[in-house]
Amino acid sequence: ARVVVQGFRQRQGVDYGETYAPVANATVVRLAMAIAAMTDLEVEHVDFTQAFLNAKIEEDLYVTPPPGAPPLPPGKAWHLLRALYGCMQSPRAWHKTIRSLLASAGFQDA
Repeated sequence: ARVVVQGFRQRQGVDYGETYAPVANATVVRLAMAIAAMTDLEVEHVDFTQAFLNAKIEEDLYVTPPPGAPPLPPGKAWHLLRALYGCMQSPRAWHKTIRSLLASAGFQDA
């Protein structure tokens, strides 16, 4: 089971700042696949399961526990240390995490 945050309740400028995370352009992906096919290269696909859970969030984010979780005392909430699915800032936090990891491995931005 996953805990998913109700990010639709977050307010820009109050609960989060930036949300931008780049995505691959379909034309570029098709071009890369065509070049790989023409040059007989092998293509590997990587899917990061639970990717957002590996990204630290910069903002202080508090959420109420979902139904079924042990109850908290009145006035208490969960303080998130990592990004969760549903947070508006999760994709950007994951992008920053994977980008710094790849840079430390010697990869460079295009």
